[in-house]
Amino acid sequence: MKHIHVADQHQHADHSLSHLSGPQKPKIAHISDAPPLSSPGSALVSTSKFSWRHLLPVRLAVQTAQKACIKTLARTTTGFIRMTLSNGTTHEFGDKNESTLTSHITVLDDAFWLRVALFAAMGFGEAYMHAQIQCDDLANLLIILTKNRDNYQEMNLLPAGLNAFLNSILHSRIPNTILNAVTNIQAHYDLGNEMFGCFLDPTMMYSCPIWATKNGRKKSPRQTMRGSDTQNGAVEQEEEQEEEEDTLERAQYRKIDAMLDLASIRASDKVLEIGTGWGALAIRAVQRFNCTVTTLTLSTEQKHLAEARIAAAGLSASITVKLLDYRNMDPRRDGIFDRIIAVEMLEAVGPEFLPVFFSKCNELLHPHRGILALQVITMPDARYESYLKKVDFINRYIFPGGHCPSVTALTDAAFAGSKGSLVLDDLANIGPHYAKALRLWRIAFSKNCQRVAKEHDLEDRYDAVFQRKWEFYFAYCEAGFATRTLGNVQVRFSRIANEDLLEGVPL
Repeated sequence: MKHIHVADQHQHADHSLSHLSGPQKPKIAHISDAPPLSSPGSALVSTSKFSWRHLLPVRLAVQTAQKACIKTLARTTTGFIRMTLSNGTTHEFGDKNESTLTSHITVLDDAFWLRVALFAAMGFGEAYMHAQIQCDDLANLLIILTKNRDNYQEMNLLPAGLNAFLNSILHSRIPNTILNAVTNIQAHYDLGNEMFGCFLDPTMMYSCPIWATKNGRKKSPRQTMRGSDTQNGAVEQEEEQEEEEDTLERAQYRKIDAMLDLASIRASDKVLEIGTGWGALAIRAVQRFNCTVTTLTLSTEQKHLAEARIAAAGLSASITVKLLDYRNMDPRRDGIFDRIIAVEMLEAVGPEFLPVFFSKCNELLHPHRGILALQVITMPDARYESYLKKVDFINRYIFPGGHCPSVTALTDAAFAGSKGSLVLDDLANIGPHYAKALRLWRIAFSKNCQRVAKEHDLEDRYDAVFQRKWEFYFAYCEAGFATRTLGNVQVRFSRIANEDLLEGVPL
């Protein structure tokens, strides 16, 4: 997952998290008593740049925020929220008799109100990180707020101009230049293979899987449509096995095979993978097709483990892992490739570099039979412009420099970067499949993180704030995909008149 990100990355969802309050007697005597707004080990500086000491009088500010939040949450029509304030007062919102989607939030520290009132979803996430609130079902709460976004209106205690100024200072996006890209990727992926291993399945795939659908079909929508997923018997063999329950590992292999089939790989193909992860796709590609793979990463942690896994599979002669930015690939030195695959890597490119990405792929792809297969987290077109103007919790704390393009932004960048040489050929949205994976990751992370930290003497690095930050991240993203606020597309761009794609089609 490259960028995941999330429940409120759209025009209104920030608003849905900016109104959680209710009347009470504030327990903070001075703003300076509030906990810091940053977390140890955060990828980037948080709203801690903003000094609470300048917000006086505190009592009036807290009470104003609470009243505005109560008024807003009273408009909840979908789902049921019970909110317990720090003084024991309880408020209920929505329909508790009919709704099956419920959540109970408890406010433990009144600094929460000011965080949320001033910084919306960012403040909400930071309040959760610092244990100023607790929630029995965080994902449900975020889903309820997202589903009610049209009922809510934005609340700010500051004048619009001042609020915009503060956010421009505190939450500016970092462009993914070659130097920044290395820093941004390492800020996330070099947290340690042990940490990722505590919640990922054995494939170590950190991206959206494809689950078996409830109608009993075990193949991906694209595989069933094209009927091309039985090359080397890879998927067919798996589907013949009796399964009591679909697993995350099976779902990840189903996704990998769908991407390999989308790229229409052949045994003689030279394949470039941009974004190695921990090597699962490259290994599967060689095992299925006996092709050769060059795979690129910017994470030293990933490179070391991926090479070890490739060696253990006996495929070091067929797979080369390079610690290299894709922009530094040179067709004169590195040659050209028949296929290029990138799974949830494009989210690390940034909006200003999307055309550059497609331009480089255009340089590296075979001029006649080249195919580019991507899996990308996407923002709905209607919310894309608003999203570009904001930095959310994911950008600030999880994926610095992250960006989810819209489908239109993708196709426009492909046309501009390739000068029309790469054309959209296939697209499928698998976004709804992400919610379950994120839920399973969150459960596994919460169960295993402390144990892994202790085993590897990383307790200072993976402290309580770090753990709650990642729990919020998983829930935040789950809500985004569960409500279809975000998409995840598998998309193919091909050379014009690419006859490789005619195989199997009756003419």
